[in-house]
Amino acid sequence: MPTKRMASEYRSRNWKSEASRKKYLASLLNRLSELERRSHPKDGPSSAKGKDLAAFDALETAGELVRTVAGWAIDHQAGLALKGLSFVPLQPQQTKKHLDYKAQRDAVDDHKHERNAVNLAHAIDDPRVIRRLLVNLLRANSGAFPIAMVQPVIEAFEGLEFGERSRLFTVVKTRRNAGLHKLRQELRTIAFIAYRRAKGVTRLRATEDVAQAFGVSHETVISWGKRLRVTFGQLEISRTLAFAQNAASQRGTHGELLYGDDALKVAGKNYQVIMRNAKAKASVKRKNAPPT
Repeated sequence: MPTKRMASEYRSRNWKSEASRKKYLASLLNRLSELERRSHPKDGPSSAKGKDLAAFDALETAGELVRTVAGWAIDHQAGLALKGLSFVPLQPQQTKKHLDYKAQRDAVDDHKHERNAVNLAHAIDDPRVIRRLLVNLLRANSGAFPIAMVQPVIEAFEGLEFGERSRLFTVVKTRRNAGLHKLRQELRTIAFIAYRRAKGVTRLRATEDVAQAFGVSHETVISWGKRLRVTFGQLEISRTLAFAQNAASQRGTHGELLYGDDALKVAGKNYQVIMRNAKAKASVKRKNAPPT
């Protein structure tokens, strides 16, 4: 029988009781069954209404089901990725006693990997760890994706470690001067301003606060608002504004966590890092450019 201390060290095993776990599992299965029933094609157009949202809900629920019954296994894969390890498959009879195979098995067959999954958040900026984890999970549980789609993705990830380029991860040629990450940070300025306006701050003050945090001028922030409407479309702008305004009207700290002063400072710093990296990259590109 595992102790409470032992359970607390493994984040996917922290259930009050087995009864509560089974009750939650039953609720997830009932939810999936209900979503499947009400979106069945046999009911014609009436069951097609809201089907896209139901499908997304079903996949999210299925994901939660996997986390509930096999979260420990996902944590094990995360722990392996943190150590640069991956699944060790069964061997043919001729290599079962090979010393390297035994060493590899000993390395992966350890509870510490599941326990260490909690440290994944500290390595989220390491692309090699993230790629290893994705490969580990794709190999073990690719959901309903056809293997013909999964295998090329695995091979593309693995090829990056050998300096190979893949058409799956090739940058699409575009005339845009700004990357998506930069544009999304700029889009957040609209939300930050809307949140403060809904809190009673004047438009001028809200815009100046955001501009200062992002290290740009008041006029630049205003120009972003106009340009982003063309880039993302009016629906995305309206949605961004609505989320921020709704957060401002709600009680609690949820709105502050997303749009408050601390969130603004972090977003501003992230944007300035993006701009510095972009300038450094452009400088290197100019230096390496052939003479005209």
